Amino acid sequence: FFLDISLIILSRINFDLARKQFLWIILGFIFAIYFLPIFLNFIFKYKSSSIFFMISGIFLLSLNFIFGKKINGANNWLSLYNLNFQPSELLKFFYVFYLARAFEKNKRFFVLPIFFSGLSILILILQKDFGTALIFFIVFINQIFFITGEKKIFLFSLILILSGFVSGYFIFPHIKTRIISWLNPWDNINNQGYQI
Repeated sequence: FFLDISLIILSRINFDLARKQFLWIILGFIFAIYFLPIFLNFIFKYKSSSIFFMISGIFLLSLNFIFGKKINGANNWLSLYNLNFQPSELLKFFYVFYLARAFEKNKRFFVLPIFFSGLSILILILQKDFGTALIFFIVFINQIFFITGEKKIFLFSLILILSGFVSGYFIFPHIKTRIISWLNPWDNINNQGYQI
């Protein structure tokens, strides 16, 4: 239903974009039906699949440093045959599967998960992809919190997130613009507030 509504609205705004979006929807369904079961089978069959996700994730993120394209202040886009995409979107799946597999092996062994999470978040910050970095941080902290049950971890992460917001507001102009637009999107609806 939501896909239909979005396609109708997008068709009204820009028919070429709607056609491209429809193609992505079809590809998504094909992937979910045919390739996702193979992918999940690989994860559950091979015990070393977490290492595969770790290496694949770092490789995907590092591609942006070499071939990256800067859009809206963040250097986190790759362009392939007139298609722009963010490797971090694919990495979100890899990251969740990696943590699941890593913590399945040993619930108290945090060294590798901390290393991979920290490296991923650092690379995302260097590419100025703060939204994805925040998602990774929250997912990781939630995993640790559910495993240990330590409320201190949750409170500490909350302080880190808030300090990140405040420092990001003053250091990076595009974050400041987004926060101002979020507070009042109607102030500049045809420019900064348009996406909201």
